Amino acid sequence: MKTRIIILAIFFFITIWPAFPAAKKNTIGNVDYTVGAKLSFTRIPVWLNPQTDTETKTSNTLSLSYLDIYGDVALSEYITLGLSVGYASHSMRKTVEFNTLPLSVQLQGKTFAGVLLGVHARSNFFSWDNFTFQSNAQVLTFMESTQNLPVTLDLAKGNAEIKHSITESSIDLLVQYEGLSSCNIYAGPQLAWVSGDYKVNETIETLQGSQELSYKQKKLFGIIAGAHMEVGNFDIKAELSLFSRTGVGVRVYYML
Repeated sequence: MKTRIIILAIFFFITIWPAFPAAKKNTIGNVDYTVGAKLSFTRIPVWLNPQTDTETKTSNTLSLSYLDIYGDVALSEYITLGLSVGYASHSMRKTVEFNTLPLSVQLQGKTFAGVLLGVHARSNFFSWDNFTFQSNAQVLTFMESTQNLPVTLDLAKGNAEIKHSITESSIDLLVQYEGLSSCNIYAGPQLAWVSGDYKVNETIETLQGSQELSYKQKKLFGIIAGAHMEVGNFDIKAELSLFSRTGVGVRVYYML
C-alpha cells in the first residue's frame, strides 16, 4: 500500500508541476465541471512471480475491461483533477497455478468482477500554433473480488477461496493537433504500470493452506493515440494503446 501511495504522489507531481505558474491566473468563480463515462478493453502481457528468477516466473496475459463514470473539475485553464467509480471484469488468458497448497489449484477461464475507484489529473501546459502539449496521470484501483472453487482430496471435499486485486497507473505525454475542422487528433508516449495480487485460502476438512501470487506488467513504455470531436456540449474521444499493451477506449464527456 505504501508503494502505491508513493507512486500516486509521483505521478501527480509530474503531471501538474508544469502548470503551476500559469495556474495563478485562476479565479474562484471561474471553475468548469465535466462529467463523463469511459468504456475500455485492454490486454496486458504480465509476469507471474516477477520477483523470482527467470526459470520460476511465468508469462501470461491479463484481460481487463471496465466502464467507469467520472467527474472533473478544471481548477484553471491548465489543470484539471477528477475522480471516477465504475465496474470492471478481469481474467488471465492462460491457467494460473497455485501449487504450494495442500491440494494444488488451477485457475482457468475464471472472470473476476468488482468495483473500481480512480483519480486522475490533466495539464495542458503549453500551446503553439495548432498544437497543444498535454500530460495526463491516472491511478485506478480494482477492488478485491472473490472466486470460490470446490476441491476434492480422496473422499474429502473442501473449498478454495481466491481473491484478486489490481492497481493500474499511467502517465501520458501527448501532442494534440487542433488544425482539423472535424476533430482533434493526438499521440504520444505512455508510461503504464499494472500490478496485481492473488490470495488463496484452501480448506479441506482439517487441512488448511494459503498462498499469495503477484504479477506485474512486462513492458512499461508504449504509445497512445486517438481523436476527439465536440458535438454540442458533448466531447467524444476514441483512443488506442499499443506496444506495452493492446487496448481501445471510448470516452464521452458532458460539459456542464
